[in-house]
Amino acid sequence: MLPGKASLDPLSNSLFLSERPIFEYLSAALDGKLPDFMLPSFLHEATHHWCLTDLVGTALAQIELQVQRMWIQSPVVQHPICGTMWAKVQAARQALEPLMEGIALFAEFDAYPGSSEIISPVMGWLAYLFGRSDEIPEDLDAVQKARYILCAYRTSELALRRKSDVLVRPLRTDDGGYLLGYLSVKSCWANAIKRSKRLADSDLFLTYLRNLVFQDAVMVDILRNQRIEETIMLQQLVLRLHERLKLFGSADLEDRVAEFENAIVETGGLSGRWECLYLDSKAVESTSQQMEAEIRETTAGRPGTQVFHGWLEPNAGDERRQRVEETRRTLAAALAGGNTPDALVDWAPVAHRVLIRIRIDKVDVTVSGQGDCKVEFHGIPCLAAPALAGAPAGAGEGQLALYFVPDDLALGLICVRESEPVCAEFPERVSKTTRRIAVVAIAQVLLSEAMRHAIQTDLTEQENHSAGLTGFQTAANNSITNLFLNFALAFVPDANLMQCRQMLEERGFWRILGENGDLVRALAVFGLIRSYTDDPDLIRAVMQMHEFDFDEQIGALRKAQRDHGYPLLVPRSDAPEEAERGLCFV
Repeated sequence: MLPGKASLDPLSNSLFLSERPIFEYLSAALDGKLPDFMLPSFLHEATHHWCLTDLVGTALAQIELQVQRMWIQSPVVQHPICGTMWAKVQAARQALEPLMEGIALFAEFDAYPGSSEIISPVMGWLAYLFGRSDEIPEDLDAVQKARYILCAYRTSELALRRKSDVLVRPLRTDDGGYLLGYLSVKSCWANAIKRSKRLADSDLFLTYLRNLVFQDAVMVDILRNQRIEETIMLQQLVLRLHERLKLFGSADLEDRVAEFENAIVETGGLSGRWECLYLDSKAVESTSQQMEAEIRETTAGRPGTQVFHGWLEPNAGDERRQRVEETRRTLAAALAGGNTPDALVDWAPVAHRVLIRIRIDKVDVTVSGQGDCKVEFHGIPCLAAPALAGAPAGAGEGQLALYFVPDDLALGLICVRESEPVCAEFPERVSKTTRRIAVVAIAQVLLSEAMRHAIQTDLTEQENHSAGLTGFQTAANNSITNLFLNFALAFVPDANLMQCRQMLEERGFWRILGENGDLVRALAVFGLIRSYTDDPDLIRAVMQMHEFDFDEQIGALRKAQRDHGYPLLVPRSDAPEEAERGLCFV
Protein backbone atom coordinates (compact mmCIF):
# COMPACT_ATOMS: atom_id res chain seq x y z
CA MET A 1 0.00 0.00 0.00
CA LEU A 2 1.07 3.59 -0.39
CA PRO A 3 3.03 4.73 2.70
CA GLY A 4 1.00 5.67 5.72
CA LYS A 5 -2.13 3.92 4.54
CA ALA A 6 -1.78 0.20 5.18
CA SER A 7 0.84 -2.47 5.71
CA LEU A 8 1.65 -6.17 5.58
CA ASP A 9 3.88 -8.47 7.65
CA PRO A 10 5.35 -11.02 5.19
CA LEU A 11 6.00 -13.66 7.86
CA SER A 12 2.45 -14.19 9.14
CA ASN A 13 0.96 -12.55 6.01
CA SER A 14 -0.84 -10.15 8.35
CA LEU A 15 -2.48 -7.14 6.76
CA PHE A 16 -3.46 -3.90 8.41
CA LEU A 17 -5.97 -2.25 6.10
CA SER A 18 -8.04 0.25 8.01
CA GLU A 19 -7.08 3.49 9.71
CA ARG A 20 -10.50 3.63 11.37
CA PRO A 21 -11.53 1.55 14.41
CA ILE A 22 -13.68 -1.52 13.95
CA PHE A 23 -16.68 -0.16 15.85
CA GLU A 24 -17.29 2.40 13.05
CA TYR A 25 -18.18 -0.35 10.57
CA LEU A 26 -18.89 -3.28 12.87
CA SER A 27 -22.52 -3.53 11.81
CA ALA A 28 -21.57 -3.80 8.13
CA ALA A 29 -18.82 -6.32 8.96
CA LEU A 30 -21.27 -8.55 10.81
CA ASP A 31 -23.37 -8.48 7.62
CA GLY A 32 -20.31 -9.55 5.62
CA LYS A 33 -19.41 -6.21 4.00
CA LEU A 34 -16.55 -3.72 4.26
CA PRO A 35 -16.92 0.07 3.93
CA ASP A 36 -16.09 1.70 0.60
CA PHE A 37 -13.25 3.79 2.04
CA MET A 38 -11.32 0.55 2.54
CA LEU A 39 -11.55 -0.53 -1.10
CA PRO A 40 -8.23 0.90 -2.42
CA SER A 41 -6.17 -0.50 0.43
CA PHE A 42 -7.97 -3.83 0.19
CA LEU A 43 -7.27 -4.17 -3.53
CA HIS A 44 -3.62 -3.35 -2.98
CA GLU A 45 -2.84 -5.30 0.19
CA ALA A 46 -5.03 -8.29 -0.60
CA THR A 47 -3.03 -8.66 -3.81
CA HIS A 48 0.17 -8.77 -1.73
CA HIS A 49 -1.45 -11.36 0.51
CA TRP A 50 -2.51 -13.45 -2.49
CA CYS A 51 1.03 -13.43 -3.90
CA LEU A 52 2.63 -14.40 -0.60
CA THR A 53 0.38 -17.43 -0.04
CA ASP A 54 2.15 -19.19 -2.91
CA LEU A 55 5.38 -21.23 -2.82
CA VAL A 56 7.87 -18.35 -2.86
CA GLY A 57 6.19 -16.38 -0.06
CA THR A 58 5.78 -19.51 2.04
CA ALA A 59 9.44 -20.46 1.53
CA LEU A 60 10.60 -17.04 2.73
CA ALA A 61 8.32 -17.30 5.77
CA GLN A 62 9.69 -20.73 6.59
CA ILE A 63 13.30 -19.47 6.45
CA GLU A 64 12.43 -16.55 8.72
CA LEU A 65 10.81 -18.96 11.18
CA GLN A 66 14.05 -20.93 11.26
CA VAL A 67 16.00 -17.74 11.97
CA GLN A 68 13.63 -16.72 14.76
CA ARG A 69 13.86 -20.17 16.31
CA MET A 70 17.66 -19.88 16.40
CA TRP A 71 17.39 -16.40 17.94
CA ILE A 72 15.09 -17.68 20.70
CA GLN A 73 17.31 -20.62 21.52
CA SER A 74 20.41 -18.44 22.06
CA PRO A 75 21.79 -14.99 21.16
CA VAL A 76 22.27 -14.20 17.50
CA VAL A 77 26.01 -13.75 17.92
CA GLN A 78 26.29 -17.46 18.77
CA HIS A 79 24.81 -18.37 15.40
CA PRO A 80 27.01 -17.07 12.56
CA ILE A 81 24.66 -18.63 10.03
CA CYS A 82 21.71 -16.72 11.53
CA GLY A 83 22.87 -13.34 10.22
CA THR A 84 23.55 -14.80 6.80
CA MET A 85 20.11 -16.42 6.61
CA TRP A 86 18.44 -13.18 7.66
CA ALA A 87 20.42 -11.27 5.02
CA LYS A 88 19.19 -13.72 2.39
CA VAL A 89 15.59 -13.30 3.48
CA GLN A 90 15.85 -9.52 3.43
CA ALA A 91 17.62 -9.49 0.06
CA ALA A 92 15.03 -11.81 -1.47
CA ARG A 93 12.17 -9.66 -0.21
CA GLN A 94 13.98 -6.56 -1.44
CA ALA A 95 14.30 -8.17 -4.87
CA LEU A 96 10.62 -9.03 -4.95
CA GLU A 97 9.34 -5.76 -3.47
CA PRO A 98 9.16 -3.69 -6.69
CA LEU A 99 7.34 -6.52 -8.44
CA MET A 100 5.00 -6.97 -5.46
CA GLU A 101 4.16 -3.27 -5.51
CA GLY A 102 3.81 -3.26 -9.28
CA ILE A 103 1.38 -6.17 -9.22
CA ALA A 104 -0.63 -4.56 -6.41
CA LEU A 105 -0.82 -1.23 -8.24
CA PHE A 106 -1.84 -3.05 -11.41
CA ALA A 107 -4.64 -4.73 -9.45
CA GLU A 108 -5.78 -1.36 -8.13
CA PHE A 109 -5.56 0.68 -11.32
CA ASP A 110 -5.65 -1.70 -14.29
CA ALA A 111 -6.90 -5.25 -13.67
CA TYR A 112 -10.45 -5.75 -14.93
CA PRO A 113 -12.24 -9.08 -15.44
CA GLY A 114 -12.71 -9.59 -19.16
CA SER A 115 -13.81 -12.48 -21.35
CA SER A 116 -11.87 -15.20 -19.52
CA GLU A 117 -13.81 -17.90 -17.72
CA ILE A 118 -11.68 -17.40 -14.62
CA ILE A 119 -11.51 -14.48 -12.24
CA SER A 120 -8.64 -13.74 -9.88
CA PRO A 121 -9.34 -14.39 -6.17
CA VAL A 122 -8.78 -10.71 -5.43
CA MET A 123 -11.57 -9.69 -7.80
CA GLY A 124 -13.82 -12.38 -6.36
CA TRP A 125 -13.19 -11.09 -2.84
CA LEU A 126 -13.85 -7.55 -4.05
CA ALA A 127 -17.20 -8.54 -5.52
CA TYR A 128 -18.25 -10.18 -2.26
CA LEU A 129 -16.98 -7.64 0.28
CA PHE A 130 -17.79 -4.30 -1.36
CA GLY A 131 -20.79 -2.63 -2.88
CA ARG A 132 -24.03 -2.33 -0.97
CA SER A 133 -26.97 -4.31 -2.31
CA ASP A 134 -28.99 -1.13 -2.85
CA GLU A 135 -26.28 0.13 -5.24
CA ILE A 136 -25.70 -2.99 -7.34
CA PRO A 137 -28.45 -5.01 -9.07
CA GLU A 138 -28.98 -8.30 -7.25
CA ASP A 139 -28.92 -10.42 -10.42
CA LEU A 140 -25.26 -9.64 -11.22
CA ASP A 141 -22.70 -12.41 -10.89
CA ALA A 142 -19.25 -11.97 -9.28
CA VAL A 143 -17.57 -10.81 -12.49
CA GLN A 144 -20.27 -8.24 -13.20
CA LYS A 145 -20.19 -6.99 -9.61
CA ALA A 146 -16.41 -6.64 -9.70
CA ARG A 147 -16.64 -4.65 -12.95
CA TYR A 148 -19.30 -2.38 -11.47
CA ILE A 149 -17.23 -1.69 -8.34
CA LEU A 150 -14.00 -1.12 -10.28
CA CYS A 151 -15.64 1.32 -12.71
CA ALA A 152 -17.10 3.32 -9.84
CA TYR A 153 -13.76 3.47 -8.03
CA ARG A 154 -11.59 4.28 -11.05
CA THR A 155 -13.90 7.09 -12.06
CA SER A 156 -13.53 8.66 -8.61
CA GLU A 157 -11.35 11.54 -7.52
CA LEU A 158 -9.74 9.27 -4.92
CA ALA A 159 -8.41 6.88 -7.58
CA LEU A 160 -7.19 9.83 -9.64
CA ARG A 161 -5.26 11.26 -6.67
CA ARG A 162 -3.73 7.91 -5.80
CA LYS A 163 -2.55 7.13 -9.32
CA SER A 164 -1.25 10.66 -9.84
CA ASP A 165 0.80 10.23 -6.69
CA VAL A 166 2.35 7.02 -8.04
CA LEU A 167 3.23 8.63 -11.40
CA VAL A 168 5.47 11.25 -9.76
CA ARG A 169 7.34 8.90 -7.44
CA PRO A 170 11.07 8.36 -8.06
CA LEU A 171 11.95 5.46 -10.33
CA ARG A 172 14.08 3.85 -7.63
CA THR A 173 13.92 0.98 -5.16
CA ASP A 174 14.53 3.16 -2.09
CA ASP A 175 11.00 4.55 -2.41
CA GLY A 176 9.57 1.06 -2.05
CA GLY A 177 9.86 0.50 -5.79
CA TYR A 178 6.29 1.61 -6.49
CA LEU A 179 6.76 3.33 -9.85
CA LEU A 180 9.66 1.07 -10.85
CA GLY A 181 7.58 -2.05 -10.26
CA TYR A 182 4.40 -0.58 -11.75
CA LEU A 183 6.07 0.41 -15.01
CA SER A 184 7.76 -3.00 -15.18
CA VAL A 185 4.42 -4.78 -14.86
CA LYS A 186 2.78 -2.45 -17.39
CA SER A 187 5.68 -3.09 -19.76
CA CYS A 188 5.30 -6.85 -19.35
CA TRP A 189 1.61 -6.54 -20.09
CA ALA A 190 2.23 -4.41 -23.20
CA ASN A 191 4.67 -7.08 -24.36
CA ALA A 192 2.32 -9.95 -23.49
CA ILE A 193 -0.76 -8.71 -25.34
CA LYS A 194 1.20 -8.60 -28.58
CA ARG A 195 1.67 -12.38 -28.30
CA SER A 196 -1.44 -13.53 -26.50
CA LYS A 197 -4.92 -12.24 -27.24
CA ARG A 198 -6.12 -13.89 -24.06
CA LEU A 199 -3.94 -11.61 -21.95
CA ALA A 200 -5.79 -8.55 -23.22
CA ASP A 201 -7.96 -9.62 -20.28
CA SER A 202 -5.96 -7.71 -17.67
CA ASP A 203 -7.30 -9.75 -14.77
CA LEU A 204 -6.15 -12.96 -16.47
CA PHE A 205 -2.74 -11.34 -16.98
CA LEU A 206 -2.64 -10.48 -13.28
CA THR A 207 -3.38 -14.10 -12.36
CA TYR A 208 -0.86 -15.51 -14.81
CA LEU A 209 1.90 -13.13 -13.67
CA ARG A 210 1.33 -13.97 -10.01
CA ASN A 211 1.61 -17.69 -10.69
CA LEU A 212 4.52 -17.31 -13.10
CA VAL A 213 6.69 -15.74 -10.40
CA PHE A 214 5.38 -16.76 -7.00
CA GLN A 215 4.67 -20.40 -7.87
CA ASP A 216 8.17 -20.91 -9.28
CA ALA A 217 9.79 -23.99 -7.74
CA VAL A 218 13.22 -23.07 -9.13
CA MET A 219 13.13 -19.77 -7.26
CA VAL A 220 12.12 -21.62 -4.09
CA ASP A 221 15.08 -23.97 -4.46
CA ILE A 222 17.41 -20.96 -4.79
CA LEU A 223 16.01 -19.44 -1.61
CA ARG A 224 16.22 -22.68 0.37
CA ASN A 225 19.78 -23.57 -0.67
CA GLN A 226 21.81 -22.95 2.50
CA ARG A 227 25.06 -24.02 0.85
CA ILE A 228 25.42 -20.88 -1.28
CA GLU A 229 26.44 -17.48 0.09
CA GLU A 230 24.08 -14.53 -0.04
CA THR A 231 25.80 -12.82 -2.98
CA ILE A 232 25.45 -15.90 -5.21
CA MET A 233 21.89 -16.43 -4.00
CA LEU A 234 20.95 -12.89 -5.01
CA GLN A 235 22.58 -13.22 -8.43
CA GLN A 236 20.69 -16.43 -9.09
CA LEU A 237 17.43 -14.94 -7.83
CA VAL A 238 17.73 -11.80 -9.96
CA LEU A 239 18.60 -13.89 -13.01
CA ARG A 240 15.63 -16.16 -12.38
CA LEU A 241 13.25 -13.20 -12.00
CA HIS A 242 14.56 -11.83 -15.28
CA GLU A 243 14.01 -15.18 -17.00
CA ARG A 244 10.46 -15.43 -15.69
CA LEU A 245 9.41 -11.95 -16.78
CA LYS A 246 11.00 -12.41 -20.21
CA LEU A 247 8.57 -15.26 -20.81
CA PHE A 248 5.93 -12.68 -21.69
CA GLY A 249 7.82 -12.27 -24.95
CA SER A 250 7.73 -15.99 -25.80
CA ALA A 251 6.37 -17.00 -29.18
CA ASP A 252 4.18 -19.74 -27.65
CA LEU A 253 2.75 -17.55 -24.88
CA GLU A 254 -0.81 -17.85 -26.19
CA ASP A 255 -0.67 -21.66 -26.03
CA ARG A 256 0.75 -21.58 -22.50
CA VAL A 257 -1.91 -19.17 -21.29
CA ALA A 258 -4.65 -21.28 -22.91
CA GLU A 259 -3.37 -24.36 -21.04
CA PHE A 260 -3.19 -22.34 -17.81
CA GLU A 261 -6.74 -21.05 -18.20
CA ASN A 262 -8.17 -24.44 -19.16
CA ALA A 263 -6.51 -26.15 -16.20
CA ILE A 264 -8.07 -23.74 -13.72
CA VAL A 265 -11.48 -23.90 -15.39
CA GLU A 266 -11.50 -27.70 -15.42
CA THR A 267 -9.97 -28.50 -12.03
CA GLY A 268 -9.76 -25.23 -10.10
CA GLY A 269 -5.95 -25.48 -9.94
CA LEU A 270 -2.76 -26.37 -11.78
CA SER A 271 -1.87 -29.66 -10.11
CA GLY A 272 -0.18 -31.88 -12.70
CA ARG A 273 -0.32 -29.18 -15.40
CA TRP A 274 2.50 -26.87 -14.35
CA GLU A 275 3.97 -26.92 -17.86
CA CYS A 276 1.77 -23.93 -18.69
CA LEU A 277 4.11 -21.90 -16.47
CA TYR A 278 7.25 -23.42 -18.00
CA LEU A 279 7.84 -25.63 -14.99
CA ASP A 280 8.38 -29.30 -14.43
CA SER A 281 5.25 -30.39 -12.58
CA LYS A 282 7.25 -32.87 -10.52
CA ALA A 283 9.52 -30.09 -9.31
CA VAL A 284 6.56 -28.09 -8.03
CA GLU A 285 4.94 -31.01 -6.25
CA SER A 286 8.28 -32.14 -4.78
CA THR A 287 9.19 -28.68 -3.49
CA SER A 288 5.76 -28.20 -1.90
CA GLN A 289 5.93 -31.59 -0.19
CA GLN A 290 9.45 -30.93 1.11
CA MET A 291 8.36 -27.63 2.65
CA GLU A 292 5.36 -29.22 4.37
CA ALA A 293 7.51 -32.08 5.69
CA GLU A 294 10.06 -29.66 7.13
CA ILE A 295 7.36 -27.70 8.96
CA ARG A 296 5.99 -30.90 10.49
CA GLU A 297 9.49 -32.05 11.44
CA THR A 298 10.54 -28.80 13.10
CA THR A 299 7.40 -28.69 15.24
CA ALA A 300 7.22 -32.36 16.14
CA GLY A 301 7.69 -32.91 19.87
CA ARG A 302 8.19 -29.25 20.67
CA PRO A 303 6.58 -27.91 23.86
CA GLY A 304 3.09 -26.72 23.15
CA THR A 305 2.60 -28.51 19.83
CA GLN A 306 -0.16 -30.62 21.36
CA VAL A 307 -2.15 -27.47 22.03
CA PHE A 308 -2.62 -27.00 18.33
CA HIS A 309 -3.36 -30.67 17.80
CA GLY A 310 -5.77 -30.79 20.71
CA TRP A 311 -7.76 -27.72 19.73
CA LEU A 312 -8.14 -29.14 16.25
CA GLU A 313 -9.48 -32.48 17.47
CA PRO A 314 -13.06 -32.02 18.74
CA ASN A 315 -13.46 -35.68 19.65
CA ALA A 316 -10.39 -35.97 21.86
CA GLY A 317 -10.99 -37.95 25.06
CA ASP A 318 -11.10 -36.53 28.58
CA GLU A 319 -7.49 -37.47 29.30
CA ARG A 320 -6.30 -35.77 26.13
CA ARG A 321 -8.37 -32.67 26.83
CA GLN A 322 -6.93 -32.52 30.33
CA ARG A 323 -3.37 -32.62 28.96
CA VAL A 324 -4.24 -29.95 26.40
CA GLU A 325 -5.73 -27.73 29.09
CA GLU A 326 -2.69 -28.22 31.30
CA THR A 327 -0.34 -27.37 28.46
CA ARG A 328 -2.46 -24.36 27.54
CA ARG A 329 -2.09 -23.01 31.06
CA THR A 330 1.65 -23.63 30.88
CA LEU A 331 1.84 -21.71 27.62
CA ALA A 332 -0.25 -18.88 29.05
CA ALA A 333 2.12 -18.62 32.01
CA ALA A 334 5.14 -18.70 29.70
CA LEU A 335 3.72 -15.93 27.55
CA ALA A 336 2.85 -13.85 30.58
CA GLY A 337 6.44 -14.26 31.77
CA GLY A 338 7.86 -13.15 28.43
CA ASN A 339 8.83 -16.65 27.26
CA THR A 340 7.63 -18.08 23.96
CA PRO A 341 7.77 -21.84 23.33
CA ASP A 342 9.00 -22.89 19.92
CA ALA A 343 5.65 -24.32 18.86
CA LEU A 344 4.16 -20.84 18.78
CA VAL A 345 6.98 -19.67 16.54
CA ASP A 346 6.34 -22.45 14.07
CA TRP A 347 2.65 -23.20 13.92
CA ALA A 348 0.73 -19.98 14.35
CA PRO A 349 2.24 -17.93 11.49
CA VAL A 350 1.98 -20.86 9.08
CA ALA A 351 -1.73 -21.36 9.81
CA HIS A 352 -2.27 -17.60 9.87
CA ARG A 353 -0.90 -17.04 6.36
CA VAL A 354 -4.18 -17.96 4.64
CA LEU A 355 -6.23 -15.44 6.66
CA ILE A 356 -6.63 -11.74 5.83
CA ARG A 357 -6.50 -9.34 8.75
CA ILE A 358 -8.50 -6.16 8.34
CA ARG A 359 -7.96 -4.27 11.60
CA ILE A 360 -6.99 -4.67 15.28
CA ASP A 361 -8.11 -2.41 18.12
CA LYS A 362 -7.26 -2.26 21.81
CA VAL A 363 -10.47 -2.80 23.75
CA ASP A 364 -11.81 -3.46 27.23
CA VAL A 365 -13.09 -7.02 27.65
CA THR A 366 -15.38 -8.45 30.32
CA VAL A 367 -16.25 -12.14 30.64
CA SER A 368 -19.08 -12.85 33.09
CA GLY A 369 -19.46 -15.88 35.27
CA GLN A 370 -22.39 -16.90 33.06
CA GLY A 371 -20.12 -17.20 29.98
CA ASP A 372 -21.00 -13.91 28.30
CA CYS A 373 -18.33 -11.68 26.73
CA LYS A 374 -18.70 -7.92 26.34
CA VAL A 375 -16.26 -5.75 24.39
CA GLU A 376 -15.99 -1.94 24.62
CA PHE A 377 -13.90 0.56 22.68
CA HIS A 378 -13.18 3.65 24.80
CA GLY A 379 -16.42 3.07 26.68
CA ILE A 380 -18.45 2.43 23.53
CA PRO A 381 -20.08 -1.05 23.48
CA CYS A 382 -18.81 -2.94 20.41
CA LEU A 383 -19.68 -6.57 20.78
CA ALA A 384 -21.67 -8.90 22.99
CA ALA A 385 -21.12 -12.60 22.32
CA PRO A 386 -20.84 -15.96 24.08
CA ALA A 387 -17.39 -16.50 25.57
CA LEU A 388 -15.27 -19.37 24.32
CA ALA A 389 -15.32 -22.51 26.43
CA GLY A 390 -12.85 -22.22 29.27
CA ALA A 391 -12.43 -18.44 29.02
CA PRO A 392 -11.99 -17.27 32.64
CA ALA A 393 -14.36 -14.69 34.08
CA GLY A 394 -12.97 -11.23 34.69
CA ALA A 395 -12.25 -7.91 33.05
CA GLY A 396 -9.19 -6.40 31.47
CA GLU A 397 -7.56 -4.92 28.38
CA GLY A 398 -7.64 -6.99 25.22
CA GLN A 399 -7.50 -6.86 21.44
CA LEU A 400 -10.39 -7.08 18.98
CA ALA A 401 -9.46 -8.21 15.48
CA LEU A 402 -11.50 -8.28 12.28
CA TYR A 403 -10.51 -10.98 9.79
CA PHE A 404 -11.54 -12.23 6.36
CA VAL A 405 -11.52 -15.99 5.72
CA PRO A 406 -11.02 -16.21 1.92
CA ASP A 407 -11.98 -19.85 1.46
CA ASP A 408 -15.36 -19.25 3.07
CA LEU A 409 -15.86 -15.65 1.89
CA ALA A 410 -16.57 -14.73 5.49
CA LEU A 411 -15.67 -11.94 7.89
CA GLY A 412 -15.02 -12.95 11.49
CA LEU A 413 -14.20 -11.29 14.80
CA ILE A 414 -11.91 -12.61 17.50
CA CYS A 415 -11.10 -11.06 20.86
CA VAL A 416 -8.08 -11.94 23.00
CA ARG A 417 -7.41 -10.91 26.58
CA GLU A 418 -4.14 -11.31 28.43
CA SER A 419 -2.81 -14.57 27.03
CA GLU A 420 -5.76 -16.31 25.39
CA PRO A 421 -8.79 -15.91 23.10
CA VAL A 422 -12.03 -15.17 24.93
CA CYS A 423 -14.63 -14.90 22.17
CA ALA A 424 -14.97 -15.37 18.40
CA GLU A 425 -17.80 -14.65 15.97
CA PHE A 426 -17.92 -16.27 12.52
CA PRO A 427 -20.83 -16.95 10.13
CA GLU A 428 -22.36 -20.41 10.39
CA ARG A 429 -20.97 -21.44 6.99
CA VAL A 430 -17.44 -21.40 8.43
CA SER A 431 -16.77 -24.95 9.57
CA LYS A 432 -15.88 -25.79 13.16
CA THR A 433 -12.45 -26.99 12.07
CA THR A 434 -11.72 -23.73 10.25
CA ARG A 435 -12.90 -21.76 13.27
CA ARG A 436 -10.61 -23.70 15.59
CA ILE A 437 -7.61 -23.21 13.32
CA ALA A 438 -8.41 -19.52 12.92
CA VAL A 439 -8.90 -18.91 16.64
CA VAL A 440 -5.63 -20.59 17.59
CA ALA A 441 -3.57 -19.06 14.80
CA ILE A 442 -4.95 -15.54 15.20
CA ALA A 443 -4.67 -15.55 18.99
CA GLN A 444 -1.09 -16.77 19.04
CA VAL A 445 0.00 -14.40 16.27
CA LEU A 446 -1.59 -11.48 18.12
CA LEU A 447 -0.04 -12.49 21.42
CA SER A 448 3.45 -13.00 20.02
CA GLU A 449 3.67 -10.08 17.58
CA ALA A 450 5.62 -7.83 19.95
CA MET A 451 8.16 -10.58 20.45
CA ARG A 452 8.46 -11.17 16.71
CA HIS A 453 8.98 -7.50 15.99
CA ALA A 454 11.70 -7.39 18.66
CA ILE A 455 13.47 -10.31 16.98
CA GLN A 456 13.23 -8.66 13.56
CA THR A 457 14.60 -5.42 14.97
CA ASP A 458 17.50 -7.19 16.64
CA LEU A 459 18.34 -9.15 13.50
CA THR A 460 18.22 -6.01 11.36
CA GLU A 461 20.51 -4.16 13.77
CA GLN A 462 22.96 -7.05 13.65
CA GLU A 463 22.85 -6.91 9.86
CA ASN A 464 23.35 -3.14 9.75
CA HIS A 465 26.45 -3.39 11.96
CA SER A 466 28.07 -6.04 9.79
CA ALA A 467 30.55 -4.50 7.35
CA GLY A 468 30.28 -7.47 4.99
CA LEU A 469 26.50 -7.39 4.93
CA THR A 470 26.42 -3.62 4.42
CA GLY A 471 28.42 -4.04 1.22
CA PHE A 472 26.10 -6.83 0.20
CA GLN A 473 23.07 -4.58 0.71
CA THR A 474 24.51 -1.95 -1.64
CA ALA A 475 25.28 -4.56 -4.29
CA ALA A 476 21.83 -6.05 -3.87
CA ASN A 477 20.12 -2.69 -4.38
CA ASN A 478 22.09 -2.06 -7.59
CA SER A 479 21.30 -5.50 -9.03
CA ILE A 480 17.60 -5.21 -8.23
CA THR A 481 17.34 -1.68 -9.63
CA ASN A 482 19.01 -2.68 -12.90
CA LEU A 483 16.75 -5.72 -13.20
CA PHE A 484 13.54 -3.72 -13.11
CA LEU A 485 14.89 -0.80 -15.12
CA ASN A 486 15.35 -3.25 -18.00
CA PHE A 487 11.61 -3.85 -18.00
CA ALA A 488 10.35 -0.39 -16.97
CA LEU A 489 12.29 1.27 -19.83
CA ALA A 490 11.96 -1.59 -22.33
CA PHE A 491 10.05 0.46 -24.92
CA VAL A 492 12.13 3.65 -24.67
CA PRO A 493 14.26 4.26 -27.80
CA ASP A 494 18.00 3.92 -27.25
CA ALA A 495 18.58 7.57 -28.16
CA ASN A 496 16.31 8.69 -25.29
CA LEU A 497 17.20 6.03 -22.75
CA MET A 498 19.77 7.83 -20.57
CA GLN A 499 17.89 11.13 -20.40
CA CYS A 500 14.57 9.40 -19.78
CA ARG A 501 16.03 7.31 -16.97
CA GLN A 502 17.56 10.35 -15.26
CA MET A 503 14.28 12.29 -15.38
CA LEU A 504 12.20 9.37 -14.10
CA GLU A 505 14.63 8.53 -11.30
CA GLU A 506 14.20 12.00 -9.83
CA ARG A 507 10.44 12.54 -9.72
CA GLY A 508 8.80 10.04 -12.01
CA PHE A 509 6.89 11.65 -14.87
CA TRP A 510 6.97 15.12 -13.33
CA ARG A 511 9.74 16.50 -15.57
CA ILE A 512 8.74 14.45 -18.61
CA LEU A 513 5.30 16.08 -18.40
CA GLY A 514 6.78 19.56 -18.13
CA GLU A 515 6.21 19.83 -14.35
CA ASN A 516 2.54 20.25 -15.18
CA GLY A 517 0.29 18.84 -12.47
CA ASP A 518 -2.77 18.92 -14.72
CA LEU A 519 -0.98 16.82 -17.32
CA VAL A 520 0.05 14.30 -14.66
CA ARG A 521 -3.59 14.05 -13.61
CA ALA A 522 -4.67 13.75 -17.25
CA LEU A 523 -2.27 10.84 -17.81
CA ALA A 524 -3.57 9.19 -14.63
CA VAL A 525 -7.23 9.57 -15.56
CA PHE A 526 -6.62 8.30 -19.11
CA GLY A 527 -5.08 5.13 -17.75
CA LEU A 528 -7.85 4.62 -15.22
CA ILE A 529 -10.58 4.99 -17.83
CA ARG A 530 -8.80 2.73 -20.33
CA SER A 531 -8.71 -0.04 -17.74
CA TYR A 532 -12.42 -0.63 -18.29
CA THR A 533 -13.41 0.89 -21.65
CA ASP A 534 -12.13 1.84 -25.08
CA ASP A 535 -15.32 3.69 -26.00
CA PRO A 536 -14.11 7.15 -27.15
CA ASP A 537 -17.39 8.80 -26.21
CA LEU A 538 -17.24 7.43 -22.67
CA ILE A 539 -13.58 8.37 -22.37
CA ARG A 540 -14.37 11.94 -23.40
CA ALA A 541 -17.30 12.09 -21.00
CA VAL A 542 -15.25 10.97 -18.00
CA MET A 543 -12.45 13.33 -19.01
CA GLN A 544 -14.93 16.17 -19.10
CA MET A 545 -16.25 15.14 -15.69
CA HIS A 546 -12.72 15.63 -14.36
CA GLU A 547 -12.56 18.98 -16.24
CA PHE A 548 -10.09 17.87 -18.91
CA ASP A 549 -10.27 18.52 -22.65
CA PHE A 550 -9.61 15.17 -24.36
CA ASP A 551 -8.01 16.50 -27.57
CA GLU A 552 -5.87 19.05 -25.75
CA GLN A 553 -4.49 16.54 -23.28
CA ILE A 554 -3.89 13.87 -25.94
CA GLY A 555 -1.92 16.42 -27.92
CA ALA A 556 0.16 17.41 -24.89
CA LEU A 557 0.91 13.79 -24.00
CA ARG A 558 1.95 12.98 -27.56
CA LYS A 559 4.30 15.96 -27.54
CA ALA A 560 5.87 14.80 -24.27
CA GLN A 561 6.30 11.34 -25.78
CA ARG A 562 8.01 12.76 -28.87
CA ASP A 563 10.26 15.00 -26.78
CA HIS A 564 11.43 12.42 -24.27
CA GLY A 565 10.77 9.00 -25.78
CA TYR A 566 8.74 7.34 -23.03
CA PRO A 567 5.75 5.58 -24.66
CA LEU A 568 2.88 7.22 -22.83
CA LEU A 569 0.34 6.24 -25.50
CA VAL A 570 0.84 2.76 -26.93
CA PRO A 571 -1.59 1.07 -29.35
CA ARG A 572 -2.58 -2.42 -28.22
CA SER A 573 -2.02 -3.68 -31.77
CA ASP A 574 -0.51 -2.46 -35.02
CA ALA A 575 -3.87 -2.19 -36.76
CA PRO A 576 -4.56 1.40 -37.97
CA GLU A 577 -8.05 1.43 -36.44
CA GLU A 578 -6.50 0.75 -33.02
CA ALA A 579 -4.40 3.91 -33.07
CA GLU A 580 -7.00 5.78 -31.04
CA ARG A 581 -9.36 3.18 -29.58
CA GLY A 582 -6.61 0.84 -28.40
CA LEU A 583 -4.50 3.31 -26.46
CA CYS A 584 -2.77 1.61 -23.54
CA PHE A 585 -1.88 4.39 -21.14
CA VAL A 586 0.75 4.32 -18.40
